[in-house]
Amino acid sequence: MKKNIWVLNHYATGHFYEKGGRHFWISEQLKKRGYRPVVFGASDLHNYDKSIELGKKKFKVVKTGIKVPLVIVKVHAEESGGIHRVLNMVDYYRNVQYAAKKYAARYGKPDIIYASSVHPLTLIAGQKLARKYHVPCICEIRDLWPETMVLMGIWKKNLLTKMMYLGEKWIYKKADALVFTMEGAPEYIKGRKWDRQSGGCIDLDKIYHINNGVDLKRFKKNAEAYQVEDDDLSEDGRFVVNYTGSIRAANSVSDLVETARYLKELHNEKVKILIWGAGDYVEELCEMIDNSGLDNIRYKGVVKKVMIPSVLIQGDVNVYTFRDGGTKYGIDLNKCFEYLASGKPLIGNDDTLFSVIRKYDCGVEKKMDAKELAEVIHKMSELAPQEYARLCDNASAAAKEFDFSVLTGKLINIIENL
Repeated sequence: MKKNIWVLNHYATGHFYEKGGRHFWISEQLKKRGYRPVVFGASDLHNYDKSIELGKKKFKVVKTGIKVPLVIVKVHAEESGGIHRVLNMVDYYRNVQYAAKKYAARYGKPDIIYASSVHPLTLIAGQKLARKYHVPCICEIRDLWPETMVLMGIWKKNLLTKMMYLGEKWIYKKADALVFTMEGAPEYIKGRKWDRQSGGCIDLDKIYHINNGVDLKRFKKNAEAYQVEDDDLSEDGRFVVNYTGSIRAANSVSDLVETARYLKELHNEKVKILIWGAGDYVEELCEMIDNSGLDNIRYKGVVKKVMIPSVLIQGDVNVYTFRDGGTKYGIDLNKCFEYLASGKPLIGNDDTLFSVIRKYDCGVEKKMDAKELAEVIHKMSELAPQEYARLCDNASAAAKEFDFSVLTGKLINIIENL
């Protein structure tokens, strides 16, 4: 009999709301292969300024279109961040354990706990539940807390971050298996001398890499079913550069405004930069664009995830920016794999040591200032048709390696060997 797999992901409710996202797609694939996944997500929908009202209940179980039970756990609204976000995390940590206990009493215990880190408290909750039910716990690391924040200069090294590093090490030690979405995780652990070869306590043999990815079949289906008609996308003679996804401090999307200015200095009138997404930097970004007086960059607002394929396919190149240090150990941004699926070249403005773009030769990836980024975009817009087509073909080929049918197969191999 196939296993009961409990998936803990704070933001999973948003995945089901959008009918897309890592744990929506993984759960769907697990269900197709005979496993019995159950997903535990929070009541507050990240990036959507909305919550699912639960009244006095601490959780509720809802049916989903892919026939995977979704347990919605009551949490404090994230609002503008700060203390609200901390309370949001603490609520999930506490209430997911309560919800799991009640769910197990009614529907049965898990065979595997698969806890994914939007934040470390989810991993700790997963490990506590695994001990309670005497089952293995897979800890999935999608953010290096606090390392990524320290590298980007958002947090300083102090007593609090020192304690967080100790907590991170403890979580890694206790996990039965560690799945990192960034390829360079072993280098990070060796760099901190946490591995056994360096005298530490973490066995590198229990570390696995499963990147973020894309559901290619659904991407193509959505591109046809949810077509976006937009004058900026369809304007004749334009070379459209698309950015999609989060607009926050870590994403450095404001760099694109200066890039647009430099494109004007290069006398490139055919490039237009379009920004689609949500986040707490949208207001600041819009103000920058308005004050710039530029007509070659626009904030396009939020579109549903099912509409992103249509947006990307209609563009000519896809770009992402990231704050210094944030991708040092590998790139796992969801947008990058949707970018690949669109079959258009990518431009990555980051300093990662593990580059998907360079590996598959489907664009340009390096750390650039706004002027250098403008020059790369300009050159891309001037490519010979055969060279542009080659980059497009390479992007499409790379996307097949990151289809969630492939990635879920890797996860199943880990599950079956625990």
